[in-house]
Amino acid sequence: MRSMLLVAVGLAAAACAPNTSVQVLHPADVTVPGHIQKVAVIDRSSPDNVGGNVLGAIEGVLTGEGIMADREGRVSAVNQLAWTLREGDRYEVLVPNVTPQSVDSGVFDRQMTWQKAKQLCKKHDCDAIIALEAFDSDTDVLNLNDGAPLRHLEDGSAIYGARRETRVMASWRLYDTTSKSVIDEQRDRSYGRNWDNEGSSVSAARRGLPLFDDTVKTLGTQAGSAYGNRISPSWRWESRSWFSKGSPDLKQAKRYVRAGDWEGAAGIWRRMLESDNPKEIGKAKFNLALYNERKGNLRKALKLARAAAVAVPKSRTRSYIYVLERRVRDQERLEQQMAEAEEGRKAAEAEEARKAAEPKPTSRPTTKPRPSPSTSGGRPPVSKGR
Repeated sequence: MRSMLLVAVGLAAAACAPNTSVQVLHPADVTVPGHIQKVAVIDRSSPDNVGGNVLGAIEGVLTGEGIMADREGRVSAVNQLAWTLREGDRYEVLVPNVTPQSVDSGVFDRQMTWQKAKQLCKKHDCDAIIALEAFDSDTDVLNLNDGAPLRHLEDGSAIYGARRETRVMASWRLYDTTSKSVIDEQRDRSYGRNWDNEGSSVSAARRGLPLFDDTVKTLGTQAGSAYGNRISPSWRWESRSWFSKGSPDLKQAKRYVRAGDWEGAAGIWRRMLESDNPKEIGKAKFNLALYNERKGNLRKALKLARAAAVAVPKSRTRSYIYVLERRVRDQERLEQQMAEAEEGRKAAEAEEARKAAEPKPTSRPTTKPRPSPSTSGGRPPVSKGR
């Protein structure tokens, strides 16, 4: 299992207030029981989705929507969910090929029967099923500024604008076939995005917009990633600021940070704690809080951040306290989730070892030998004379 390292920090220096990009391992929003180790990700939404029947096809022609857009969007959602779960290192993931009949495909309100769910898990040796239950998309193409020019260039030529607005709805269920219960159900989660383009005419601006199929695939990918983050610990980037202006020591430490030498910078900040300037001490404590967050020492970071907020009462010092408090709570949840998952993994390995150690049954003959006359218990054959 991946190391429990909680943060990995990379510097992204800004001109006035340097920022640090912090990659944080977040706990799952939904805690999944530890016995669920291997999951099958399937799509059972297709038959009754808009776009999957004659009316959907007509709608696609009338609105400019690609008839195959929903299908490609579903594939993107399922594949991205599987990739996100594998990245989180919480589950073993497979994406089996299924037929609508084998998974009771239909409208969202009808769950897959437990008979079909257990058959699927028995066939693919999985503990749970994550199903994309419903998927639908819609789009509008608008003329920006009501079709009037957005602006004029120096030569007097007009520039027009167009916008494609695409929306996707996705619903998911997580089936635990061991307990025959739905662990999680997310209904009608919507994702939307706008794409703008400009051109020498309205039609030219509209032609430059991305195809509807491509926008649906993009939002399908977003839907799969979002649900993966919901049920599995996931890495996310967060931004942090730090103090680099003021004393010569802060400026020197900045050079160390730019060079990626956080240990060297921390040595300077520790030396600043001996200063006679309370404000400089507060800035050093703030930066040391960030250093400790980077090292995974969250409680020490929180203690330093609180002291820094007293010495340097600014919005960013106070905000950092809330960030670290949230991180401490999240770390506790994360450790609990990882511990439960590890216990489930060990239990599964022990069960596999037990089954492998069981003696195999000896084979028995399938047909019984015919009894001889002397042992049959019947009358001996009688020979007929002439």
